[in-house]
Amino acid sequence: GGKSEEGSGGGGIAEKLKDRRIRALVKKVCDDVDGESGKLFRWIKEDGSKGATPHRLWFGLRRVGCDISEEEAADFIAVFDEDGDGELNHGEFMHSLDAIHHYGL
Repeated sequence: GGKSEEGSGGGGIAEKLKDRRIRALVKKVCDDVDGESGKLFRWIKEDGSKGATPHRLWFGLRRVGCDISEEEAADFIAVFDEDGDGELNHGEFMHSLDAIHHYGL
């Protein structure tokens, strides 16, 4: 299938970010991860998975000092999971970390 950076997923993300709680969560994650994204994604994939499940994301975020709940990690994934597989692949992960700039958080 064709991949698009801005296609169908973009509007959905902007819509989800209208929720004040979700905006605050995304901003917190982006702020806390700042500069650690490569290391964080390597940690998430340590077990050989192709993407970040809620548990793996939560665990990795805690390692970079981002204190959110596993439920909040699932909420974060739900915003940026463009292919609907319940995980963040590398492209979705990098897009999520750019949200703070792209969506003006």
